[in-house]
Amino acid sequence: MCLFSYDGDESRAECGAEASDVLLGCGAQPRIVEIPGGDDPDSYVRARHAGALLTVFGRW
Repeated sequence: MCLFSYDGDESRAECGAEASDVLLGCGAQPRIVEIPGGDDPDSYVRARHAGALLTVFGRW
């Protein structure tokens, strides 16, 4: 399984779809993780700590 998280803007859907198509073609199982509150991954970590992001990823 591959976990991805993108910025909270509209381009995330486009990037996620493109990456998912490529990974699915390779037999991988991609999952896109949404950050609570629509934050970007980097701003989420800066406002909290890296462990908080790992907790979000750990839900998968």
